[in-house]
Amino acid sequence: MELKQLQYFVVSVDMGSFQNAAKMLYTTQPHVSKTVKALEEELHLKLLNREARGVKMTAEGKKVYDYATLILKNTDQISRINEENQISRLCVSTMPGARIAELCAEFYGEQNGKRLQFSIKQGSLEQIMGFLHKHVVEFGFVYVSEHQMSALYQTMEYKRLEFVPLHTVKMDLMVGARHPLFDAASVSDAQLKNLQFVQYDEEYFSLTHHLGHLNDSIHRFGKIDNIVTTNSDAALLQTVLRSGLCHLGCARLEEAQMHPQIRYIPIEDTENDIHFGYIKRQRDGISPICMEMINYIKENL
Repeated sequence: MELKQLQYFVVSVDMGSFQNAAKMLYTTQPHVSKTVKALEEELHLKLLNREARGVKMTAEGKKVYDYATLILKNTDQISRINEENQISRLCVSTMPGARIAELCAEFYGEQNGKRLQFSIKQGSLEQIMGFLHKHVVEFGFVYVSEHQMSALYQTMEYKRLEFVPLHTVKMDLMVGARHPLFDAASVSDAQLKNLQFVQYDEEYFSLTHHLGHLNDSIHRFGKIDNIVTTNSDAALLQTVLRSGLCHLGCARLEEAQMHPQIRYIPIEDTENDIHFGYIKRQRDGISPICMEMINYIKENL
């Protein structure tokens, strides 16, 4: 029995006739008929009833058809193994940040026709840790403030992850033209306490927690109901534009969202550093294509 015989039989059934099968297989009708007949003789089974308008499976033919389609599918998968080995895979995750997403897309666009399977997932730092734990991604771009670095390293050690810093940037207050601080040169901690925010759906390592989860037992941002949350870049931008809410972020990470009615105002507290880098599994290396992306982001951010 040959794979070709199974293929001709399956295609004949799918197409309803030897003639249509021949067109699909780029051969002649007699050749298809002869090949299927040889399969029947080898199996000592009648697989097809030949009728004036085409062919129909017999009961035995239905059983052979089910097995044959499975064999052909598995054969195709086996033949793809070597092809798949020649394809580079780039599976990365990132915390929200329009500029980071923009650079990831630019990197992919500069691969000049390389065979590359590209997957990018956005999520909170906790979600990225989950992606890494389940081996969904190879690494994840994250940003954490100075206030939370100690907690981050403890969490990384427990989860057998590693944080590799790339840049240290400053936190900014993002406001729209309707906000009373739109023309301010800077903003102080005292002013931050009374503001209403729209932030990403981040959990323990959110930027609002970063700036002072507890600061001398006083929450620097007052009531938690002053914070609106979203997991959408577009929704966050529109909320800042069309309401009096502001956003704690970083112009360097989000500059792709620059808009004539949006301003990023420096925060006066000198401890408001944000550490940007990537996390990976401690025991795993980084593939060459992923290291290329990391270096590209580092150089262009």
